[in-house]
Amino acid sequence: MNTTTSPTVRYRAALTLGFLCVTAALVAGYRNPATGYELSVYAAAPTTFWVGVGAALLLAVAVVVSIPDDDVLSNAGLALAATAVLAVVGLPVLRGYAFHGGGDSLTHLGWAREIHSGVLRPDELLYPAIHIIGNFLFELGGVELTRGLVVLPAVVFPAVSVVFFGLCLRAISDSRWAFPVGVLVGLLFIPINLVSVHVLAHPSSQAILFAPVVLFLLFRHLTSVSKRFVLLTPFGALLGIATVGMVLVHPQETLGVLLLLFAIVITQALARRYAPTNPLAVYSGVGVHAALLSVVLVAWIAVHERASSRAVFIVESLLAGGETLTETTSAGTSVAALGGSFELLFLKLFAGTIVVGLLALVATYGAFRRRFRELTPTDPVVGYLTAALVPLGVGFLVIFFAAQGDHYFRILGFITVPVALVGGLGLTRIVSNAEKRLTRQHLSAALGAFFVAVLLVQLVTVHASPYVFKANQQVTDQSLEGHDVTFEYHDGETPLLGTRLGSWRYIEAHYGFTAARGDLDFPGFRTGIPGPVFNDNLTTFYETDRYIAVTESDRVAEVELYDGFRYSETGFERLDRSSRIHRLQDNGEYQLYRLDPAD
Repeated sequence: MNTTTSPTVRYRAALTLGFLCVTAALVAGYRNPATGYELSVYAAAPTTFWVGVGAALLLAVAVVVSIPDDDVLSNAGLALAATAVLAVVGLPVLRGYAFHGGGDSLTHLGWAREIHSGVLRPDELLYPAIHIIGNFLFELGGVELTRGLVVLPAVVFPAVSVVFFGLCLRAISDSRWAFPVGVLVGLLFIPINLVSVHVLAHPSSQAILFAPVVLFLLFRHLTSVSKRFVLLTPFGALLGIATVGMVLVHPQETLGVLLLLFAIVITQALARRYAPTNPLAVYSGVGVHAALLSVVLVAWIAVHERASSRAVFIVESLLAGGETLTETTSAGTSVAALGGSFELLFLKLFAGTIVVGLLALVATYGAFRRRFRELTPTDPVVGYLTAALVPLGVGFLVIFFAAQGDHYFRILGFITVPVALVGGLGLTRIVSNAEKRLTRQHLSAALGAFFVAVLLVQLVTVHASPYVFKANQQVTDQSLEGHDVTFEYHDGETPLLGTRLGSWRYIEAHYGFTAARGDLDFPGFRTGIPGPVFNDNLTTFYETDRYIAVTESDRVAEVELYDGFRYSETGFERLDRSSRIHRLQDNGEYQLYRLDPAD
C-alpha cells in the first residue's frame, strides 16, 4: 500500500471504530434505563456508555483536526463527534426519564396539555413554539407530551444549534478550518450555564439555541448582493421568517436579535457616511428586517399582559433602585454553607465561556487592526457582532439592576452565542496562521488536545449534578402518577404542603397553568413547610389537618446533596415514626402523608 493512501485508510478505520464505540454506548445507555430518581445522570449512566462515548469523541476529534480539507472524512468525523456529545446532552432521553425539569418545565407541560385539550389557544401563550411543536409530535408521531418536551430541548434544539454554528462560520470565512471549528465550538454548548439556560423545556433556552439559525440567515443575507427588495431575496425572506418566528419561541431573546439588527443598521449607516468604501458599508442592509421585527414584537407584547406587565415592572424597579445580585448572592451563601467555593463554582460553569471569550478578543483585535477591510466577510461580520455587544450589554445591565431574579443570566446566555461565533473565527485564524509555522502533526495534536479539554469541562456542566451543587432535574413516572392520584382523590379542602414551595409545579402540570392560577384555588398552592418546622415541631405547629407530599427526589436532594441544610434526615424519618402522621400513598418514589395536629 502506498504512503498516499495509507493515512486515508487509517482515518477510515478510526471512524469505523468510533461509530462502533458510540453505537455500543447508545445501546448500553438505552438498555439500562433509570429505575428511580438519580441524583446525577452522569453517575447513573453505565460505564460502558462513558467508555464508548469517550473513545468515539477522541477518535472523532483526532480525525477532524488532522484532515480538515477532506470534506467526506472530516464531515464524517464531525458527525461522529456530534453523535457522541449529543448522546451526553440527551442522556435524559436515553435513560428513559418520564420527564425532565421539576421547575418551570412542569408548568410548560401544563400549558402544552391545555393547548392539546383546547383550553388554551396557542396565540394566548406568550411563547407557544415549543408547546406547539410538542403537540405536533403527539398528534403526528404519537409521542407523548411528557416525552416530546424532553426530546425537543435535550436533542432537537441542541442538534440544530451545533449544525448552524458550523454553517455560520463557513458562511463568513473562506478558511478550510471554518466549518469543522464551527461545529466543534458549537459542541461546547457555551450558552448553557445551568443558571438560566438549560436543556430542559424552557422557551428562553430553546430560543438561545435557535439563535444560530437566525444568525446564519443573517450572514447569508448580508453577504448576498441583490438589487431586489430585501424581503424578496431568498435569504432576505428566510431571515424575515426566522426572526418573526423567533418571537413565538421567546420574545425576550427576540429582543436580543432586534438589538443586534439595530446595531448593524447603525454601523452600516455610520460606515456609509464616513467610510463608504469600507466593507462595513457595502453589505446588504437589514433596516427592513429590523422594522418588521419591531412591529411584530411590539404587537405581540402588547396583546400579552404577562410581557407588558413585566416591562412595566422592570421600569418601576429601575426607578425604585432595584435589587442587584439577589439570586447570585443567595446562591453564593448556599454554596458556602455547604462547604463549597462560589469562585470555584463560577469557574466550573463559565470556564469554557472565558476561554471562548479570549478567542473572540483575538478575532476582534485582528479585525480592528485591519480596520475591517479584509475582502472576506470575516472582519465586517466581526465588526457587526462587536457593535451588537453594546446594546446587548446595556440590556444585560438593565436586567441586572432591576429586580428580575436570574434573568440577566438569560441575556448573558444569548450574548455568548455571537461571542462563541467570534471566538470560533478567532480560533480559525489562529489555526490558519499556525499551519505556516507548525507541522501538521503538531498542529493536530495541539488543536485536538484543546478541544478535548474544553469539551470535558463543558460536558460535565450540561446537566445539573452534585458537581455544581444542583440536584438532577429528573421527574420520575411514579412521581407524576403519585401526584395525579393525590389530585384525583383530594378532598378539596385540606392544604397540600411539601418541602420548599410544595407541589405547585405538579398542580400546574396536572390542571394546567390557566386553571391553577385561575378559579381552581387549590388549598396549599405554593405553600411549603418551613425548614425549622419540618425538622423539629411539625406535629405541633399546625392547628388543622394537612396533607404532606414528598418525592424521592426531595429526600435525596435535601439529605444527600444539601446535607440537611434546610430539611434534615431526621425530619424525613419522623414522617414515618410519628403517631400523628399517617402515610396514605407510597409507590416507592412518592409518598403522601396526612398530618393530625396536636389537640
